[in-house]
Order: sequence, then structure tokens, then C-alpha cells
Amino acid sequence: MAEEKQPVVREEVTPFLLKIYVQFNGHNSPAKYTKGKTPSQDYELQMYTWKDATLRELTQLIQEGVPEARESDAHLAFRLMYLNTKNGNTEHRELEVIHGTNASNNEDQSLEKIGFITGDYLDVAIWDGPPRPTREPERPRPAQGGGGGGGRDRDRRGRRDSYHRR
Repeated sequence: MAEEKQPVVREEVTPFLLKIYVQFNGHNSPAKYTKGKTPSQDYELQMYTWKDATLRELTQLIQEGVPEARESDAHLAFRLMYLNTKNGNTEHRELEVIHGTNASNNEDQSLEKIGFITGDYLDVAIWDGPPRPTREPERPRPAQGGGGGGGRDRDRRGRRDSYHRR
């Protein structure tokens, strides 16, 4: 049977710190996320949120701190940045493009659903105008659990591997 997710009671659950790095007209280079380094703090947003926060909710929070994201034809492309603990490299996965003011496909995806783990980052590209193709060919996120310790407890779809649940 599939495990049913319980909604987060935000009045009772402590939020976690989420760091979002913004770049205009394209994403930050993955090379800027290497071995404890991150892109310039000039474009860093820090917010406290919960695992059930949606991409639309995050878009609205970004718009509060980044005036360019409020433009009527602004688009925000989300990318998940995470550490591959098997090889020590920072890797990424393209998520969704959210229109700043109009409804977008999959804007109701939560951080939990996209496979976010505390310590990951979001890299957000912001631009005005029509949507641009930002998705790279789909590569499954490598499974990094199992023996030897140190691997992430995820399956290839970014879901928590039930073997490692505590």
C-alpha cells in the first residue's frame, strides 16, 4: 500500500531554512555550487518554510524580495541543486517554469514532492517574455542509498527510500 502523506500543521512544525539563488536571464552555473561554495550572496534569498511549500508559494515569496520577478510577463525556472554523496559532486535537476502572475503547470508541487532534502538549494532563473526551453533531457537522479553509509536515502525518482526511513 502507498503511504499517505500527512499535511504539515505549520503552527506545530518548526520551519527550516531554505536558500534560493537567483540569476537573471539564465541559471547559475553548476560550477558555482562546489564543495561548500555557492553563488554570490548578492542574489541569495533566505527564507524559512516547510516541506509542503509549493512552487507557487515560493514564487510569491521570491517576488517579495526580487522586483523583477513581479513583472507581468516574468517567468521563474526552478532547478534543484543537491550533493551527490557518492562522488562529492553537486548535481542538479530541472524542475518547473512558473509564470509570475498566471497559473502554470505543476505549480502545486511541494518541496517534498520534488525530492528536496534540508541542505539542498534552489537555483531560480528569472526572465521576462515568453517561456524558454530550460529543461535538459531527463536523467534520473541516481539512487544513493544502500550499503557503505553516506549515500542519500532516495530512489531514482527523488523519493525517500523506505529502507532508510527512521
